[in-house]
Amino acid sequence: MIHGSPPQFSLFGMWSSVYAFTPRCSPTRAHGNGVRTTTAADRFGAPLGLVVVPFLLVAVIVLNALPETNHAVLEDISY
Repeated sequence: MIHGSPPQFSLFGMWSSVYAFTPRCSPTRAHGNGVRTTTAADRFGAPLGLVVVPFLLVAVIVLNALPETNHAVLEDISY
């Protein structure tokens, strides 16, 4: 119970702010659509973030680890 409390507390705070803030960002007639759109974006974005963020982190690490070969002579950089 102790280990699950902090994530649950932060999720509760996030959903509370989503339901309180998003209707105010849309016109009065579209309050429901604003909340629905935000919730749908969250449901699609969460799994997408689990795939995209690690891929981008690996790409940044690999690109920073490789040597720069721009304007280098092939004989100098080949083994």
